[in-house]
Order: sequence, then C-alpha cells, then structure tokens
Amino acid sequence: MPAGVFLREPTTITRYFKVDRCEIGYLRCIIESYEGLATISTVAAKDGIVSLSAPCFFAEEAVQLVEALKGEMIIEEIPAAGKISGLTGHPDNRGA
Repeated sequence: MPAGVFLREPTTITRYFKVDRCEIGYLRCIIESYEGLATISTVAAKDGIVSLSAPCFFAEEAVQLVEALKGEMIIEEIPAAGKISGLTGHPDNRGA
C-alpha cells in the first residue's frame, strides 16, 4: 500500500424501513428535526419503503430514535431495498 494512503470506514450507515405510507411525511419531519442526526429518503412511496442514513458516530442515536417511534407507528426494518421482491416503486424491480 502506498505511503500516506489510509483506509477509512464507511462514513454513513444506511438502513431500510417499511412504514404505513401515510406516515412517511411525519417520519421525515421527526427525523429531520434532529438536525444532523440522519437523513431520510423515500425509496418506494407506494410500498412505504424509506431509507435512513446516519453518520457512523450518530448511528446508535438514530437507532434509539427509531425504536422510540415504534411506540407511535408501525415501523419495521427490512433488507436492502434492491433485494426486496415485489417492490413496485423501486427502479431495480421494474419489469420484474
């Protein structure tokens, strides 16, 4: 390995969740109110699939927030979105 080259750990951790699609906006508002904690992206609105990306140093806090939100809504972690069979809105699954 050349001198001065450092391998870095990933800077963010991304996890995928399924929620009731009418809860996506509420979830986005809650996550974004904790500025810098995490970002949320809608992967497939029809299916209620969102991704949550958090910096590695805030990953535990993001998980704690999701766990707390389980008391208010149904939110379940799912495998990486590209591997979900039957997902209607994701580009990786169109025409499948």
